[in-house]
Amino acid sequence: MGAVAKAITQLDRSCSELVETEISYVATLETIVDVYLVPLRTWAKEDLSKSTSADKEDSISPAEVERLFGTVEMLLNINRELLNKLRTAAALVAPNDPMARAAALAKTLATAAAGPLRF
Repeated sequence: MGAVAKAITQLDRSCSELVETEISYVATLETIVDVYLVPLRTWAKEDLSKSTSADKEDSISPAEVERLFGTVEMLLNINRELLNKLRTAAALVAPNDPMARAAALAKTLATAAAGPLRF
């Protein structure tokens, strides 16, 4: 395999890895929200309404839940949107054109970084 063909193959792998990594990250954030944040938030609200001062030591307040999880829901929404844009960008180019795919993904990332991903 020539150097150019090898570079194009690596570029194609990098593009696939970028999308796969974003899929994994979104799935992890979804797990955090669905398995931990939402149930803990619900439990904290229910616990707050029925606990006595003696029970406070073993409980967590809704405010503590929000401090613990911070902006995870915002991150999930931003990364879901980014993932959808990456998938769309990758799907719009010819499947056998890694250079066009890489350019489309790079443009999508640059646009996202200039917008909602800026902190």
